[in-house]
Amino acid sequence: MTWAEYIFTHLIPTWFQSFGNNFRMWADLMTGNYENYALLKDDDPFQECYEWFWTSINLDETYPKEFLEYLQQMVDDIDSGKVKTVPFTQDIVGVIVGVGVGLKPGVGVLVGVSVTVGVLVGVSVTVGVLVGVSVTVGVTVGV
Repeated sequence: MTWAEYIFTHLIPTWFQSFGNNFRMWADLMTGNYENYALLKDDDPFQECYEWFWTSINLDETYPKEFLEYLQQMVDDIDSGKVKTVPFTQDIVGVIVGVGVGLKPGVGVLVGVSVTVGVLVGVSVTVGVLVGVSVTVGVTVGV
């Protein structure tokens, strides 16, 4: 990744997105349009909007060039076969929808997958036994 690619494909779009979000929250505060900021029934919409606005000013969602190059190298290694991956099979889907795995009644296995699409595509798999023991395995791959 050249510096020009880094600046024009990551920094500038991220700055515009951050500025746009900050301006939208500021406009919501100034116009009294903060009803959608309350997630729980006990939340104060104005307070939530106010806190999100001031928090968003301090957020920096840009990544260093070296980190993005590292993620791109990881993707290249996976694409070239240098790194072995584990396929997401029907067996794993069966565990997600609740098919038993031979454990005692009242004991189960929970597997969750979350995918975030944006600058990064992340896959995170959490495996835990529902008796208080939990093991988390996470993998994030940049695309």
